Amino acid sequence: MSRDGWKFETYDVQKSDAVRESDGTAWTCPADRVLVGRDHRGDEDGRTTYSHAKVRLVTDDGSVDVTVVAGEWSRNEQENFGDYAAPANQVLIGRQHQGDENGNTRYLTGQLWVEVDGAKHQVTVINANWADGQRESNSSYLVPANQVLTGRRHIGDENGTTTYQHADLALPE
Repeated sequence: MSRDGWKFETYDVQKSDAVRESDGTAWTCPADRVLVGRDHRGDEDGRTTYSHAKVRLVTDDGSVDVTVVAGEWSRNEQENFGDYAAPANQVLIGRQHQGDENGNTRYLTGQLWVEVDGAKHQVTVINANWADGQRESNSSYLVPANQVLTGRRHIGDENGTTTYQHADLALPE
């Protein structure tokens, strides 16, 4: 069976309820969903919403949903010098922040798996790129179509710059 023209796509994008950043609440995607965006308004007591989506592999014969297997939470890093990119072939599926810009932030990653021809394959994460930065206190980011979030950088307080890393998905060769 030829795999030419097969592609991964994100669909059913939804927004989370708003969470207060400074509370330390660990936000994670619902089952088999990945992060595709984040909006934040205000300082550390402001509100954050997360955009999350399902992923499927579109084939000649239809589509197959991708399964997300949660990994480990990253180590805490200080938010005002935060620079995190998911390990190879993993995507972001959660985030937790405690306190103000001097507080800690950590990320939850996951592996993506898809069944093709009766065999399970780990999805490969490729072509990671950093988007243009935004002022954190009034930021809104959604990945380009059919991509996923794989990293986040933040420098400074709520007036500092936040940048997101997004990537494509592919079947291993």
